Amino acid sequence: MDSTLSLTGSVVIGGIFLLGLMRFYGGVIDYKHEKNFQLLAQETTASYMEIIEQDFRKIGSGTTSPAIAITGNNLITFWGDVNGDGVADEVQYSLSDSSAASSTPNPNDRILYRDVNGARTLDTPGGVTDFSVTLLDELGDPTTELMNVSQIQLSITVESIYPYDGQYVTAIWQERIIPLNLVRINSN
Repeated sequence: MDSTLSLTGSVVIGGIFLLGLMRFYGGVIDYKHEKNFQLLAQETTASYMEIIEQDFRKIGSGTTSPAIAITGNNLITFWGDVNGDGVADEVQYSLSDSSAASSTPNPNDRILYRDVNGARTLDTPGGVTDFSVTLLDELGDPTTELMNVSQIQLSITVESIYPYDGQYVTAIWQERIIPLNLVRINSN
């Protein structure tokens, strides 16, 4: 009787230990998958922002006319020598609506477009859920007067294309850029 009780106790304790070990291993696997999705979203954001940041730093280079032509919450058109050929290019960044990225499982993602001189040079495969541009004056306050713009606040949000545990992993990048070549009218 005593050996049966010891054996039963050992099986119960061993089972509890085994269940705890399996739960721990499952948590490690879940954590690994979540971090992989997060890393992918961050890498995607970084690759987009590298191109965008290079372009925005060149706003106004190679032109004497106003550098920023059209702005909207998800749209900006500007002039700048982004090709490095000494000639100002017309560059437009715009964000599609969510129906344009219907091939991905994420219902929130959109496509970020980059057009240079009318030719599409960037057409993201999805994952971008927000792209916003805010024009700022020299004090950092929002402005709609193009000749008062001295800074640009950029924000891009990327979500994973596939959900993990019912949620999409998000990466957000924000930066304030001060293009050195913005054309300004001198009131002196």
